[in-house]
Amino acid sequence: MNLARFCQEYDLLLKEANLVRSMKFLSALIVTCLCVLLINASAAEPSKESQQLMALVKEVQAQHAAIADNQTKIDAKLVTVAEALRLARIYASRSGK
Repeated sequence: MNLARFCQEYDLLLKEANLVRSMKFLSALIVTCLCVLLINASAAEPSKESQQLMALVKEVQAQHAAIADNQTKIDAKLVTVAEALRLARIYASRSGK
C-alpha cells in the first residue's frame, strides 16, 4: 500500500520536472529568437529603437539567468523535501503506526 502511494507521488514529481524543462526550453527559445532579431537589426545602422531593443534583450537575458538560478535552487529544495519524506515514511513504518 505504501509503495503504491510512494510510486504515485514519485510520478507526480517527474511530471512536474518535465513541465519545468519545457518552460526552460520555451524561455531559451524566446531569448534565442530575440538575439537573432537583434543581430539582424544590428546589421543596419544602429538607431534609437535598436538600442532600446538591445537594452530590453539584455534585461530579459538577466531575468532569464535569475529564473534559471532560482529554478536550480527550487530543484535542490525539492530533492531535499523528497528525501525527508522518504525518511519519514521509513521511520513511520518502523514505529508501527
